[in-house]
Amino acid sequence: MTLTLSASSSARVDAVTGAVERLAAEFPALTRRTVVRVVRRSRADLSGVPDGALPELLERLARQRLTDHGRG
Repeated sequence: MTLTLSASSSARVDAVTGAVERLAAEFPALTRRTVVRVVRRSRADLSGVPDGALPELLERLARQRLTDHGRG
């Protein structure tokens, strides 16, 4: 059995992967595991957002949460 992702599913996966890569580089003091957890939680919280807006909103939300995490 072969798993095939739809174009929108693939875009969502790409948004998460890209955000993790960029934010892990931007927040080197945090573990990659923390970045992944925050990005995934942010993605879940943005479940109703149109696919076209997802990459930017996901990265902005996750960045803010990581910034807040670093302050806490």
